[in-house]
Amino acid sequence: MNKMQKVDRIFRSSFDELVESFFQQPQVKEAEKETLPLGNIGDYIDIYKEKKSLESKVRYLKEQMRTLTAELQAIEIKERELKRNEQTLKEERTHLQEACESKSLFLANMTHEIRTPMNGVIGTLEVLKETSLSPDQKKYLGIIETCAHTLLSLVNDVLDYSKIEANELKIDSVDFNLKEIISQVRDILIFKAQEKGIEFTTHIFHEVPIWLKGDPLRIRQILLNLAGNAVKFTDRGTVAIEVTMAMEDQNETSLLFNVKDTGIGIDEEQTDRLFQSYSQANSEIARKYGGTGLGLAISKKLTDLMKGDIGVNSTKGIGSDFWFSIPLQKQKGTKKHQGDLVQLTKRIQKTDSGKNRELSLLLVEDDVINQKITSILLEKEGFKVTVAENGKKAIETLKNNSFDLVLMDVEMPGINGYETTRQIRQIKSNRFDTNLPIIAMTAHAMSGDREKCLSAGMNDYITKPINMHLLNDIIDKLGIGQSLSGLTPLTEEVLGSSNAAIQMKKLQVLQKEVEERFDLLVRVFLESIPQKLAAIYEAIDTESFEDLRITAHQLKGSCASFYAQNMVDLCQELETRATNPDTEQNTLMHLAKELEKEAHQVVRILKDHFRN
Repeated sequence: MNKMQKVDRIFRSSFDELVESFFQQPQVKEAEKETLPLGNIGDYIDIYKEKKSLESKVRYLKEQMRTLTAELQAIEIKERELKRNEQTLKEERTHLQEACESKSLFLANMTHEIRTPMNGVIGTLEVLKETSLSPDQKKYLGIIETCAHTLLSLVNDVLDYSKIEANELKIDSVDFNLKEIISQVRDILIFKAQEKGIEFTTHIFHEVPIWLKGDPLRIRQILLNLAGNAVKFTDRGTVAIEVTMAMEDQNETSLLFNVKDTGIGIDEEQTDRLFQSYSQANSEIARKYGGTGLGLAISKKLTDLMKGDIGVNSTKGIGSDFWFSIPLQKQKGTKKHQGDLVQLTKRIQKTDSGKNRELSLLLVEDDVINQKITSILLEKEGFKVTVAENGKKAIETLKNNSFDLVLMDVEMPGINGYETTRQIRQIKSNRFDTNLPIIAMTAHAMSGDREKCLSAGMNDYITKPINMHLLNDIIDKLGIGQSLSGLTPLTEEVLGSSNAAIQMKKLQVLQKEVEERFDLLVRVFLESIPQKLAAIYEAIDTESFEDLRITAHQLKGSCASFYAQNMVDLCQELETRATNPDTEQNTLMHLAKELEKEAHQVVRILKDHFRN
């Protein structure tokens, strides 16, 4: 038995028993004694103390173990609870995603249902405006038109806000001309401002670059929201749009847009709520001026998407200064008129005598009202229109007739527009053109709709109510019906008019003199007009007056050769004013626009009467 075992055995008894074990135990052999020699009791007492200390530590450790075990059990319970919560959150997230998708689908369908009758209303108004109306009827028609466009704007706002919330609205990055954006906003709002007796002005500061890259549609939308509010809340005084440059480097610039007015103004404590959804300064304003409060909220979100900022400085009763700043890329290369030259060429070459007069169009539309209204509008543009009320009828009509273009409604009972297009593309027949251009016509405007139309085999996409300018642009892009054939007879009215764009009798003499070379001269002249006009616009934009003088002089000589006297006079005016350092840029731009307008007439006459 070792020493520790002996100590443990001895100290299992009380101290009295210990003493008794020393003094009363019978004598035994030294080797068999379990008691301790009296002289070593101090050592054994130390060992006893150490043992008790160890026992205490063991008890403490056991207690700690029990505590840790309890805590571990609590952690395990918490972990199971967190896993249950995580699963619940995943399920809720799935439900929310499904709800968002349902909401987006609901909004898409609702906008389709709203836009479809709106297409009929606005289209009918356009037709009605061309009829003979009394002053009172014109007044009431104007009220109806305003209400219709207001309702359509409301639908667009709700749809835009929904698309932003669903992260479906994407910001484009395309080349654009800043002056065109400002001019478009002014053209839209100037008449309302004039009705209220408000002065509406726009100004782009000299240092601001004009040729930029960004999302012109969204910039215009923000400006229309801000400037439209300014006109609405201003009863007298002015509304002004100003554009200045906040920052510039080699490739990028940050522009600051200010919309200033002398309207009702806003209390400082109310400005924080302005950019929140469905919020206006107060309920009295909402009752008096109307509106949903979405315009500024959308502007805020669009600005954020473009990595910009937006705000307002206002004093109640004095006016407001709404502003937003956004970074934009500069267009690379020289002054870049290549893209604008293409667009200008299209504008110049599109004749006023009805470019679409020989285009036959199949309109696939199930709604009777939209059939009638859209047909009238298309026929006014010069199309020869045939109507098919559904997809099945459209396929039958296409098999038996030849068309230049199909305008395909997307939502139709039975076979919808997507499936109809797929079937058209798959038909195998020598008499059937499966590559016939098909343009989707739909009230849908949700993200992915365009891609869905294109994947079905359609060539392009246009929303309801149909914008005829946009439709003509799509036709230009697709190259539909661009060939012109035959000559239009010269009438005595054209030949004898002293105000004609071209002195026709003199030009006929020239035609006889140069004979077969005349067609080549006409072609060269027609090709030079858009190039010269683009150079004139660029010279005015950049204030390169010597370039303007030279270009105007060159164009003047060409116009004189073709007896286009009105263009000669306008070129002479530009040439003269280019030498005057005090000439205002706005004056030069006005002359250039008049020159472009006159060029349209000259091109029309030459293409109609002299080109084979």
